[in-house]
Amino acid sequence: VETRERTQIVEALVELLRDPVYQVAISAVIGLETLEADSAIAALEAYARGKVRQEAVVARRAVDR
Repeated sequence: VETRERTQIVEALVELLRDPVYQVAISAVIGLETLEADSAIAALEAYARGKVRQEAVVARRAVDR
């Protein structure tokens, strides 16, 4: 994926972290983890702080990757 396209993908996934549908938000977390998106660490940490334990664990795992 080209750098510009990757940036757009990461930005879209960060926006999806705020989606009220669990599957959408958690899929965004997994996508950011897969991309190893360092630029999304702050957004993932914020997501983890506002979620129940299971969701927070998934988000923190993505940050630690």
